Amino acid sequence: MKQKNIMKYRLATVAQCAAKTGLGFDEMMLGVVPTSAHASLYSSYLLLRVEGWASLQNRIVGDIRSSLDLGAAQQAADLLIVLRWFVAEHYPKAEASAPDTPVEPVHIEPPQGVGSRTDALS
Repeated sequence: MKQKNIMKYRLATVAQCAAKTGLGFDEMMLGVVPTSAHASLYSSYLLLRVEGWASLQNRIVGDIRSSLDLGAAQQAADLLIVLRWFVAEHYPKAEASAPDTPVEPVHIEPPQGVGSRTDALS
């Protein structure tokens, strides 16, 4: 079944994505034409907007990087279409909702008497 081309939607350029999201050019898989499948994927990401626009942008970038780490170049290319669409439509919201300072990871100690999951395996 042939996918419908969705080029009527505006996409940010690859250079804009690199500048606004921190994604490197070596992390951008090109050669994919936007289709209705991308529109569906984009819509599913927008359901997560309750996390905040900056968090949603970071999730898409993280998913691209994870796909590349797994060798899933086609998935990374599809996600780049989603990111380009997101940047074109929502980047000002993502930039405005970004925290002023980087979020530091938090280490949480388990309550006393509770071992780790690996302790249970020994």
